[in-house]
Amino acid sequence: MTKSQEIIGTEVESKLEGKPQRKNSEFWRKFLHMMPGILPFWLINRPHSDPLELHSLVFVTVIAAILTGVFIAVQRIVRRKNESDFLLTVLSYPVIVIGSLWLFPGNVEFTCVIVVILAFGDGSAFIAGKTFGKRKLPWNPHKSWAGFFAFMIVAGPVSTYLFYVVANNPSVSLLAAVLCAGTATFLAAIAESIDTRLSDNLRVGLAGAAGVVGTWFLLAQHLS
Repeated sequence: MTKSQEIIGTEVESKLEGKPQRKNSEFWRKFLHMMPGILPFWLINRPHSDPLELHSLVFVTVIAAILTGVFIAVQRIVRRKNESDFLLTVLSYPVIVIGSLWLFPGNVEFTCVIVVILAFGDGSAFIAGKTFGKRKLPWNPHKSWAGFFAFMIVAGPVSTYLFYVVANNPSVSLLAAVLCAGTATFLAAIAESIDTRLSDNLRVGLAGAAGVVGTWFLLAQHLS
């Protein structure tokens, strides 16, 4: 049997088994991955107390659980070949986001920054890396300078805007917002670029959370 016949045979078997060739699986994976980044812009315009009351926390948690359930339900489409840590990758996203919300109900801006970094930072890094990623990072040949800078260029301004707008009670200075969101974005971009088997969502989310929370309590709150 020739090599071409083997390939054709494999494709036929795949179709017979109901396993379509997932040519666009990564596109849909990133599309669903970036969708939660839109939620902060909708939620911040809804009437809410500061700090958030229990019913608001539960409401956001339910939304996160539904979105996570949808992603898991369509794993046949979005799951990468031979991906062994799929559930860890999927669950670490909402756990870090919702965890920050419950830990700091009076600082919703922290959660907004983390969501934007996870959704738009990682998503833009993937798009830029695939499109313009010829020059690779010296510490990780699988990542590119284009993706690294795209992460910060997209996530940095958006997360800064949300931090500044959301943290208006009490009001914060623009400098404080830039420091908190900028530090979180930079640390998350570094974490995303590291060559490790640890889930992207886990290391990017934790780095972003540490950046925004640490910068606020150690420095930025004294500038407001």
